Amino acid sequence: MIADEMGIYLDCGLRQSSCKLLNRRGSSRFVPGGCEMSVWVDGVNIGKGGPDSVVRPVEIAGLEIYRGPASLPGEFSGSDSGCGVVAIWTK
Repeated sequence: MIADEMGIYLDCGLRQSSCKLLNRRGSSRFVPGGCEMSVWVDGVNIGKGGPDSVVRPVEIAGLEIYRGPASLPGEFSGSDSGCGVVAIWTK
């Protein structure tokens, strides 16, 4: 679902258990793969990483993607949200 969004991809590296969501918008020569996005579930910041370890796709009621700090609502702002936020709402 999230991987279909332009400029956002799931990077699982060599170990499939350590996935993270990356925003290509934040890539540079210092961060070539992209900038790691923050993940929120039901209004709680779970930090960075892939949402699959926290919530199953069948449990998702809604999904919001904010690509950078300019588009963030106040409740999702913070020091780790500069690369964007994925907000997941469960059923």
